[in-house]
Amino acid sequence: DAVDAVRGGLRGVVRIGTMQADALSGLSLARVLAAFRAEHPQVEFQVRQGYSAEMAELVREGRLDFAFLALPSPRAGGLELTPIHREVMVLGVHAGHRLAGRADVELGAVVDETYADGPPKWGTRVAVDRAFAAAGLERRVALEINDTRTLIEFVRHGVAAAFLAPSFLREPDGIALVPVRHHAPVFATYVAEPRTRRLGAAAAALLALAKAQIVSG
Repeated sequence: DAVDAVRGGLRGVVRIGTMQADALSGLSLARVLAAFRAEHPQVEFQVRQGYSAEMAELVREGRLDFAFLALPSPRAGGLELTPIHREVMVLGVHAGHRLAGRADVELGAVVDETYADGPPKWGTRVAVDRAFAAAGLERRVALEINDTRTLIEFVRHGVAAAFLAPSFLREPDGIALVPVRHHAPVFATYVAEPRTRRLGAAAAALLALAKAQIVSG
């Protein structure tokens, strides 16, 4: 690795975990990989998309070199986290919903809504569940959707309500966004790398490029 890095002849395999692109506001993984491949064509990428909690564990175990994920806290055992983006989530409802047009809502007033959200290990789901727990409440997710665009369409057509990061919503037509007054969930994304394990030269170089894109915006 050291010799290759000096000679510019990086090679090997880099194993990357990532969330859906819709959730990864603030960074384009495709753009990072394309730029890196142009400079280092002998490096192979293996990209795995999955749940944030699962990917965090795979980085700790060494089965992923690093991952782009969402976690409820900037501190995670065994991981070094570099922030990508942070958003306060809002309640998304159909434009004709009884709450549309409200200045804000309390979680206690919406605990009985019909909710769509990701599976239990999804970053958005974890953030919202933690917010309800902090308020001493528990909601029920009736529709588990592992696709952000489908979830948004459910809201748009009045099938369910959902807590959304505003950046998810590219086309707001038909959807009202209502801020949460207290205990608002926060969706925070990070690049996670191992704290106690040294990355190979190719993985370290790719990670540095990704971090540079975050810093440059």
